[in-house]
Amino acid sequence: MSDLNLRALVIGGARGIGGAVTSKLINEGIHVVFTSLSGSLASLEKFAKLRINDHQIVEHLRLDVRNVSDIESVIENSNKVLGGLDYLVYSPGGALIEPIDEVDIESWGEMLSIHCIGASCVIKKAIHSFEKSDSGSIVLISSISSLSARPNQLAYSSAKAAMNQIMRSYALELAKKKIRVNAVLPGLVQTDALVGMNASAIEEIVHSTPLKRLGTTKEIAECVLFLLSSRASFVTGHAMIVSGGR
Repeated sequence: MSDLNLRALVIGGARGIGGAVTSKLINEGIHVVFTSLSGSLASLEKFAKLRINDHQIVEHLRLDVRNVSDIESVIENSNKVLGGLDYLVYSPGGALIEPIDEVDIESWGEMLSIHCIGASCVIKKAIHSFEKSDSGSIVLISSISSLSARPNQLAYSSAKAAMNQIMRSYALELAKKKIRVNAVLPGLVQTDALVGMNASAIEEIVHSTPLKRLGTTKEIAECVLFLLSSRASFVTGHAMIVSGGR
């Protein structure tokens, strides 16, 4: 898969699953622009050290996916840096865990803005960036919470379910442009998001997972890279579950 001519934009690519994807892409010799909600000089320095040579591009851009004008600016700037796109990964954080009777209009607005409106706007604004690509591929990071009801996840799981449908709709519409669109649906993964999570709740999830452990960000990144790459050249509109069997 290593090809110094390939170019990738990772939305939410500084930490967690997105950070693992950024690292993997850089290790494969791909030019990468990654975004995060805040300035991330430390992340840029960390990822820049992974470059396989001095000609490989690794850049950071700030992005709040809830702001449409920010999205347009990031796409324009990434095009200036990379000259276009071959790969796009959408992986912003934003899980909202709260009892169902506390879910209000703000809860819905936050989750839909990040996981639905943001995802759709990023893809829409980035379509023209793939015009000179022979291997256009997009992967959205969804969740297994999108497939069934989970306690205290009404707005989050609903928004992720809608993200799956956004993926399918774009996969259908962009096929004529030879751009593939897929999603990865992780189970519970070892990230900073687990800090402060109830230990018994984590233990219960591990117990209900056939492989009896949590996933790692590297394992999710491997699946993302597969779907991005030519190895998955006949795969589009697919929601890949990566949950240890849960």
